[in-house]
Amino acid sequence: MTYGPTKRREDFSKEYLENRRKFLMSKVEKVDGHWIFTGAGNGHGYGKVAVKRSDGSVWYPTAHALSYFLHTGDLLERMDVCHTCDQKRCVN
Repeated sequence: MTYGPTKRREDFSKEYLENRRKFLMSKVEKVDGHWIFTGAGNGHGYGKVAVKRSDGSVWYPTAHALSYFLHTGDLLERMDVCHTCDQKRCVN
C-alpha cells in the first residue's frame, strides 16, 4: 500500500506516540507469529486507526502502516509498507 506525503515521528509528541502504540497493541491478538489487529477496519480487509495531528486534523493510516511508523520509523512519500505474511490485519 503506497502512502502520500511523508509522515515524521518528530511531528508528534513522544507521549502521544506512546499512547497510540499502547492503543494499537491493546487491539492486537498474537497468533502463530502474527500480530492480528482486532480493531476497526477500512472496508478492504486492513485495520484502520485515527491519529490526531497537532493542527487538529486527523490522519487515518492502516494499522500495519501505523505499526511500522511507531516501531520502525517515518513513512516516506510514496513508501510501500508491505506484509511479508500477506495477512492484511497483521501489524507485526
